[in-house]
Amino acid sequence: MEMWRYYDVTHARHGLMNPFSSERILELGFVLGLDGETRVLDIACGHAEMLMLWHERFGLTGVGVDASPYHFARAVERKADRLPEADLALVEGDGKDFGTDERFDVAVCLGASWIWGGHARTLHALTAHAKPGGLVVVGEPHWRSDPTPAYLEAEGLTRETFHDLAGCHDVAVGQGLTLIWMSDATLQDWDRYEMLQNAALDDFARAHPDDPDLPALIARRRTADQAYLTCGREALGWAVWAFRVPG
Repeated sequence: MEMWRYYDVTHARHGLMNPFSSERILELGFVLGLDGETRVLDIACGHAEMLMLWHERFGLTGVGVDASPYHFARAVERKADRLPEADLALVEGDGKDFGTDERFDVAVCLGASWIWGGHARTLHALTAHAKPGGLVVVGEPHWRSDPTPAYLEAEGLTRETFHDLAGCHDVAVGQGLTLIWMSDATLQDWDRYEMLQNAALDDFARAHPDDPDLPALIARRRTADQAYLTCGREALGWAVWAFRVPG
């Protein structure tokens, strides 16, 4: 089963494809001082919900990039239905390969630091896309407590894959970035994010009972549920960070 198809099916009910709510994303926009003059780059934009929310509330413009052909197609469709005239460009492609001479007021990647191979490289890559004195915003997993060996094995992780909160901050400070804002996902945020995937898969299973990928989809979700409920829910956190780039 293709990886992108799994995420397309299980995230069909998600607007924002991360554990934050629309309200918290808008709060972040207020904190960052977004307005009609702001240009935003969103790497791994998913369904482009954050860009559209920020455009609707603050009037900003920007670019969203996503590697999944399914997510990209949904983003294009949603923008066409909701904000057809908005200056929000959507690009299908791998975020690490996105090249442009433009430097943005805000460079964002929420929950996809695997694109560059971790938190440190993500911050470095986003800083290269930001204007001097601009902002980089990342959504990054972190350890709340020590994960069990069984959880690490089930998820294909090691203890070193992620930092704790202090470690995430130390990495940024080591790159000359200044912390502006941090907000951690709650357990309720996590539950909503994880369980919407089950609801979406249930929708798909009832609508497409003969789909050849269905057994693999169900098996993968069951494994994810087991890992989440036995350890992941308590051990793994997810926080959004905003840092000021040196001027």
